[in-house]
Amino acid sequence: SHAQEALPVSWAAHPVLALEPGSVIELAEVHSVRSSWQHGISLAPELAWPLATLEGGDEIDLSRIRGDDGWAAVLYGEPPGRVEARTPAGARLELDWDRTFAPSLRVWQSYGGWPVDGEPREQVALEPCTSEHDDLAGAVAAGDARTLEPGGELRWWLRVRVGGEAAGPDGGAG
Repeated sequence: SHAQEALPVSWAAHPVLALEPGSVIELAEVHSVRSSWQHGISLAPELAWPLATLEGGDEIDLSRIRGDDGWAAVLYGEPPGRVEARTPAGARLELDWDRTFAPSLRVWQSYGGWPVDGEPREQVALEPCTSEHDDLAGAVAAGDARTLEPGGELRWWLRVRVGGEAAGPDGGAG
């Protein structure tokens, strides 16, 4: 850093995944998550993972990728184990990262509920991050922003593994 004073830092990877309905997000050893933002769905601030109870009493499996349900949410957790997305055809993507630098995972799910005033999108992102806050100001206020010292650097690692059998356009392995 060329700054003359220490700078607060908040970091998140933002891999947006093209996951078809019926795919599954697996967060090994995670039993609860926190909701920080939502639209078109009634999630409690703290909820069970993967089976959460909506405010109306209905249950929803947050790990199952859906179609156009008209909702979007930002969820946070601290998965100590495997983070994986699997398609019905058996393709899978696994994320691993330096949890001492980025202990949290943001799960972004939009099933036609975002943008609120624009063309709705269906997208899912699994985002390793340094804080369970949506912005740097929130991370600083909570005391969990990273600090970049003058002349210093921050280092961390992120590993993505892809595997399994995926069906190609003709139905065969691709």
